[in-house]
Amino acid sequence: MYELGKVVRRRYGNFIKTDYDPGEIEILSSAANRCVQSGTLFAYGFYEEHNQKANWSGNAKINYDPIPVQTIPPQIDKVNTKHTQHKMDHCVYNVCFFLKQSV
Repeated sequence: MYELGKVVRRRYGNFIKTDYDPGEIEILSSAANRCVQSGTLFAYGFYEEHNQKANWSGNAKINYDPIPVQTIPPQIDKVNTKHTQHKMDHCVYNVCFFLKQSV
């Protein structure tokens, strides 16, 4: 998913800022842990330049600025249900990103 984030950045980089702006984009995931992890990795790849500028205090230099991944409550999640979960264990497409404004 990290690599996919980088690919999507190359494709849509002219439309979306390189620095994360919560007013511009929202990353949405099914609530399953594997999906949230995929969303986090996608965001890390998508905002790689933003992460390289991250400045955490302390002794260790950490190039990571967590990007929020919103989740869909299981009660209304039509993609990742108990009925379909066994078929989707290999699926990485339970993560979406949405622009909050028209481009």
